[in-house]
Amino acid sequence: MKLVILFSIGIILFSCKSSKLDTNIPFQIKKATYQYWTGGQPGVHGIKIELLLANLKEDITLQDVYFKNRKEKLYLKKSTEENTLFTANFNTAKDQNTDMILHDDPKKEYGNTLPNKVGFPKNITENQCVISYLQNNKEYFHTINLIKEENASYQ
Repeated sequence: MKLVILFSIGIILFSCKSSKLDTNIPFQIKKATYQYWTGGQPGVHGIKIELLLANLKEDITLQDVYFKNRKEKLYLKKSTEENTLFTANFNTAKDQNTDMILHDDPKKEYGNTLPNKVGFPKNITENQCVISYLQNNKEYFHTINLIKEENASYQ
């Protein structure tokens, strides 16, 4: 009986899916950048990520990007036969405009919203992001080194 239980636990543990980072990606990253930007009005600012890819097959769907404890959708911006450009835009102004009530009585904190920040289960550096993509209905993750571009100001 103990042997059956141990065997069952072993199968369950080995069959659990873990989110591993993929080191061999099925496409080429030609350029990966991020840029801080500010808008024409006070308090309007964010971070833009652009990924220029080559050899992107039809069975691959880029999903999300994790950067600086935030998560955003990757959007197709431009596609040619040679290259595909994806972009994500993080609105960092939201982070500063949330009024939180802090009180000894937790009932008085009702209505506070959580910050829009997520962590990723891997230590990444200041200039790295993690992308998620689907291939054949299986999710993969990959770390990308980003190049910081000059800040942009849209007036």
